[in-house]
This record gives sequence, structure tokens and C-alpha cells, in this order.
Amino acid sequence: MNDDLLRELPILPRKSVTDTALLSDDIEALLVQLSSPDWHIRVGASELLGERREPVVVKRLVPLLGAPDFRVRRAAAEALGHMGAFAAEDLLSALTHKSDLVRQSALAGLRVAEQAACPTLIAAVQGKSKNVARRRAAIEVLGMLRVLGAAPILKDCLQDTDAETRWRAATALGELSALQAVPELIVALEDKDSQVRWAAATTLGQLGDRVAVEPLVVCLQDSQEVVQAAAVWALGQIGDGRVVPVLIALVAEGASDVRRSAVLALGKLGNPAARKSVIGVLQEENTELRLAAIEALKLLRGSESIQALIPLLGEPEAAIRHATVEALVGFGAQAEKALKAQAGKTSGWAATAIQEALDRLWREQRRAA
Repeated sequence: MNDDLLRELPILPRKSVTDTALLSDDIEALLVQLSSPDWHIRVGASELLGERREPVVVKRLVPLLGAPDFRVRRAAAEALGHMGAFAAEDLLSALTHKSDLVRQSALAGLRVAEQAACPTLIAAVQGKSKNVARRRAAIEVLGMLRVLGAAPILKDCLQDTDAETRWRAATALGELSALQAVPELIVALEDKDSQVRWAAATTLGQLGDRVAVEPLVVCLQDSQEVVQAAAVWALGQIGDGRVVPVLIALVAEGASDVRRSAVLALGKLGNPAARKSVIGVLQEENTELRLAAIEALKLLRGSESIQALIPLLGEPEAAIRHATVEALVGFGAQAEKALKAQAGKTSGWAATAIQEALDRLWREQRRAA
């Protein structure tokens, strides 16, 4: 949705929800049924009210967003969503409710409303309301609904005084695939709040623009490990081979989460020069690191990767064995020959895992035939 179209979508006037004189007899009957102890009746009444799209009953449906029965919550959310702009304000307000059930139901309703809710959401972001939580919620939904016309507004939010508003805006821009926001997101890599820096790095990885490579490399020196790890992940997503030496260095001496991210990024980059570094991680004690190395070797391919993985089939730790079997099956016929060569030379866990891998490969071949 472009900006011109957004401006053409008016926020529809709200009718009074207290004017019961406007209600026809059948609508009044349905409203009474919303209080029935039978969930079937409440669901049916909610569905019919949504089909009528009567804005005067919005306030009566909103409380059902927190109903104990999920079927009633779902029916109320869908009914409010079908009412579109008339219910958008109430659904947005419900996103700031203290109850998780209400928030989840309101989000479901906004998904149903889609474009009809956009003017209300954009107005909430642009306005200078003191309700910061409501503004944050509107930003999140604009990203979730992928409202492309909201990108300029979200870029402005990267300068907001509220840190959570800034990181939510950065995240939403990633959901919109807003390449036009890359310059502003690069600036956000230097934000004083670490969560904003993390969100900016993550979004730059999603967008995949190589312009961000050098700023992300600088971000590897960030004071927060979580930001470093996000920058490493982003570099792996972007796929610029120039960063391979930098990532290899991080595998050797980075913090634990950063090393894990670097190993996975090297796998995604697919550069054979990284194989030796990744294989070295297989000898460490950290299970998460070893699992990352197994995944990376599956992506790096090659006979050297297969030979490095086969000894892990005898590992006492089940997670390592299972991940290794999955990786070797991914090599297909290339791994089958090596596995058969080892089949008669092993026993215990290794023999069982080798047989499992060979059985899986055989089934894959049968399916492909």
C-alpha cells in the first residue's frame, strides 16, 4: 500500500455504542446471547454480529477477547476484524491489555481487519499520544501486516526518544523488506540502546544489502555479545565472501554465542576455506557449538566434511549422533559409500547410527526413483 492510497483511506466516524435505540430487535437478541453460558450460542452470536458489521456492538464484543473458551475468543476476534475500521481503535487498545489472552485475540482480529485497520494504526504511530504502549503496538502490527506505505513513518520512529519504539520500528522495517531504510538502520547500529543495535543488525541481515557489510563488521566490536552475534548472523545472511577471514577469526577467539553464530555463518557462506576452522570446533566440549559445526559442514559439503562427521556417529551424546545422521543423509550418495566402508568396522552406538543413516539414504533413493 503506497502513501497516496493511505491518505485516501479515511478513518471512519465512530457511532455511539451507548445508543441502544439504534439497535434492531434481532441485534438486541444477539447481544443477549453473548452472555449465554453455552459457548455454541456465544460463538454463533459473535459470528452473526460480525457479518452484520454493526459498529454499535463493538464495545459488547471486546470483553469476549478475554473469554476463557478459546472458541469464543476466536469468534469475537474475527467478528471485530470483519467490522474493520469501526473496531480498529478498540482492537489496538486491547493490544496493550495486561492479559495475554486479550492481546493475542486482538492481534488475531487485526489480522482479519488488515487494510481496514491501517489508517488507525498509522494515526497511532504518527500521533504524539502519551500512550507509548499503544504506539509500540501499532508499530508491531504495521510490520506484521506488511503495510509497505508505513516504511517512511517507521524510519522516522528510529529517531524516537523511546528505545522500545526504536527497536520495534527497526524490526518492523525488516518485516516490510524496506530496503529504503538501510541508511537509517546503519545509523541505528550506533544507537545508545543495545536492543536497538541488535534489532538494526538483525534487520540489515534480513534485507541483505551489501552496503551494510562494513558497518556490520565494525559492529563486531560492540560491547554487548548479543549485538555481536546479531551482526555475525547478518553477515552470514548477506553472503559477502569478503568477511570469511573475519568470521574464521571469531570462531577461534570470540565469545560463545558469537562463535556459534560465526560457525553457522561460515556454513551459509559455503567457502571451502572455512572448513578447517569448522572441523576444529567438533573437538570441543560445548554441545551447542558442535551442533552448529555439524550444520555448517552439511552446508560446506565435500568429502572432508563427510570424513570429519563419521566419527561423531559413535558419540555418547544422542543429540550429536542424531544431528550427524541428519547431516550425512543430506550428502546423499556421496556419504553412502563412506558409510558402507565403515559399517563392518564399528560397534555400539556407531554401528546403530551408521545403519540408521544407510536406511534413511535407501528410503530417500526409493522415494526419488
